[in-house]
Amino acid sequence: MTQSPEHHAGHQVSSGQYSWSGRKVLVTGGAGFVGSYLVEDLLVQGAHVRVVDDLSGGSEENLRAVRGNIEFIRADLRSAEATDRATQGMDVVLHLAARAFGMLYSMEHNPEMLRDNALMAFNVLDACLANGVERALMVSSSCVYDDDAPIPTPELPVDEGRPESVNEGYGWGKRLLEIQSRYVFEKHGLPIALVRPFNAYGDRYRWLGDASHVVPSLVKKVLDRNGPAVIWGSGQQIRDLLHARDFALGFRLAAECAVDCDPVNLAGGTTISLIDLVRKIAELRGIEVDISFDTTKAEGRARKEADLTKLREKIPSFRPTVTLEEGLRDMFDWYERNRAAGAFN
Repeated sequence: MTQSPEHHAGHQVSSGQYSWSGRKVLVTGGAGFVGSYLVEDLLVQGAHVRVVDDLSGGSEENLRAVRGNIEFIRADLRSAEATDRATQGMDVVLHLAARAFGMLYSMEHNPEMLRDNALMAFNVLDACLANGVERALMVSSSCVYDDDAPIPTPELPVDEGRPESVNEGYGWGKRLLEIQSRYVFEKHGLPIALVRPFNAYGDRYRWLGDASHVVPSLVKKVLDRNGPAVIWGSGQQIRDLLHARDFALGFRLAAECAVDCDPVNLAGGTTISLIDLVRKIAELRGIEVDISFDTTKAEGRARKEADLTKLREKIPSFRPTVTLEEGLRDMFDWYERNRAAGAFN
């Protein structure tokens, strides 16, 4: 049953330290390549962690080191009943679960991207209210921004323009997540952190074949050494990359001190073109690479770069901890593990 507005009247929007010690925390998508890092971080903070994941994009292997210290539920959050069950007894809900894929897959599956991501968000928010959750994190996306958004991109409103064209269905799903979060915050007073992450990468990424994201795809193309590394589009596309471990840190800090439902960009603040990223991968690996371009493929937004003014104001303690060089070396280990396991076959 939905709680009345008075239910959350005693929970003040936090501007200082928030203690996780002893709190029961649900991480949706906690077996994912970002979520698993967040789970580990929360355990260090003293939280009691429950993970819900349907393993469509995550892997229990990501949780192997902490499996005995958490509660794991395999469930599909598109089910309202399953979402309600997973949320019962929780103090905090951190909603990372999403249907998120590479550009080509996303372009071809706009109806599913919109439906599934919006439905999961609505179910999570309803369950938070029904089960007396004291605060929540809702993860949006930089895909909510229009192709013609200013660069660097500030936190623009989601009721203007259209989402990123190559991820339009996904972008609309995340816009609906934000709109419903705002309604819940305003009507029920549930403290909500709302974060818009830019491009994530990391060594726990689950290979999804042609539906995979850009960084793992390029790492694989370079390290396969099966002819030229093919970049979709011109190769001049600019991306703002941040390692999964640092996204997890940013999410946790946002849930501590930015629960006023005011969207905040989360990115590393260091941009690189895709052609330079391919060259960097080859340089760090100590190999030479030929590069070609498939201009028949959409290349997405020409430049994705976050304005981090609000991040620095609202979450001043956030600082990236993983350099691009360190993160790419993690991806080399990722490549070798997946090749040995036959994941690329």
